[in-house]
Amino acid sequence: MSRLVEEKLKEYDKKILSSYAILGIDPQAINNGGFESGNAYWTVGGPGDHSVTSEDSYSGSYSLRLGYKYSPNAVNGRDYAYQAITLPSSATSVQLSFYYHLFTEDSVDYDWFAVYVAPVGCDPVLKFKKGGVTRSGSEVFGWEQVVIDLNAYAGQSIYIYFEVANTIDANYKTWCYIDDVSVTYTTCDFWCIYNCVLHDPEAAAYCTAWCAWCLMAPTSANPACRYA
Repeated sequence: MSRLVEEKLKEYDKKILSSYAILGIDPQAINNGGFESGNAYWTVGGPGDHSVTSEDSYSGSYSLRLGYKYSPNAVNGRDYAYQAITLPSSATSVQLSFYYHLFTEDSVDYDWFAVYVAPVGCDPVLKFKKGGVTRSGSEVFGWEQVVIDLNAYAGQSIYIYFEVANTIDANYKTWCYIDDVSVTYTTCDFWCIYNCVLHDPEAAAYCTAWCAWCLMAPTSANPACRYA
């Protein structure tokens, strides 16, 4: 970094650090990931409950329940929810994060909670799967957080797809609560400089160097990328 920028660091740090919303810290690709606005932005379906509920949540007041707590089991039924998002090509450190609370009376061979990622127009890819280890005995898993690396999908439009599957028979119940779904990423591109300068034209040299530092090491562990 140039001497000029180094001299300006203290002067502009306060402005930069107080401008998260303007500069875009960890942009959020998922809408209504906490289900506080019902199922807005989500497409839900299947033969199960697929309902937003206040009966069990990780944070806030609501979560999404998928599966067969109240609905009768459907043989080879999939109860699901999904949302389509678009990631910028400049996105780095892309992560899908969510919390789940699973209840099941069946083993993973027959019933499960699964998460898929599907690029638009392509086949879904299984990213996470969880089920029980016994049959006819109630098991509970969670609340647990799952974090999935989505860096391979930068620059693509993808579906984030959750399902609770009941297969083979209709004898045993399985349902799952999902909460705090997010897809976050950092970006280092022209727009970070543009937004920075737009906010404070006097900070042009600082912003350019800040974003260049992020470009050299595009990771959220680099402090510059948190503000770029």
